[in-house]
Amino acid sequence: EIIERLRAAGLRGRGGGWFPAWQKWQAVRAEAGPAIVVANGAESEPGSAKDQLVMIERPRQVLEGLGLAARAVGAGEAVIYLKSAFARPQSALEAALAEADLDGIEVRIHRGDDSYVSGEETALLEGLEGRRAWPRPKPPLPSAVGFQGRPTLVQNVETLSRVTAALADPDAYRAAETTLVTLWGHLRRPGVYEVPLGTPLSRVIDEFGGGTPSGVGLVFPAGPSAAPLAGDDLLTPLDPEALKARGSALGTASI
Repeated sequence: EIIERLRAAGLRGRGGGWFPAWQKWQAVRAEAGPAIVVANGAESEPGSAKDQLVMIERPRQVLEGLGLAARAVGAGEAVIYLKSAFARPQSALEAALAEADLDGIEVRIHRGDDSYVSGEETALLEGLEGRRAWPRPKPPLPSAVGFQGRPTLVQNVETLSRVTAALADPDAYRAAETTLVTLWGHLRRPGVYEVPLGTPLSRVIDEFGGGTPSGVGLVFPAGPSAAPLAGDDLLTPLDPEALKARGSALGTASI
């Protein structure tokens, strides 16, 4: 029932790929063996600060989503993976854990290295197992052979923080979906903002970022991970499919 409600809400992963969350959850649930859930808090994209903000300001929502994910895939254990530099997120999550009721699910926090590649889900699993954080060949996917060979759900922390709202009212969530955007560069008000999906890039820059002191040259919607846009393309909606059609991407929305 949890997975079906997640499907109805249309929640997609905020780790960069925008993959439907319910499909990941269903793939893990379909496997035999003791499943485990890993919350990916190893934010690595240049300029991105939204995952750190989520863990510091919304730790309870992250834990609620983690607990619901574990329940949905049949896991009794979960790990929150952080970079070694993320002391503030760890403190916030530990404080929330002390008060959380996760229905018997064991949760531990792991601090890994600060490398860029540690944010990739299979590299993260290598780091969790005590080896160098380096991507594994795929297939097999983590849903089938993940941490210690077990069925593993690896889900970004922002995604998990949205699970409770998505399940509470799937139709309302789908109708008014937002995402966190990190605005940086030549802007009057750089920072992290909650932005409705479908907002034109030009409005994101002007209304949230306060515009630029001397006009817009190029905008990188996904930081350095995808092609920049300029001119009329700045009317493109903040939406992964619309940006893909323009030859770019949304990724982690590090704009």
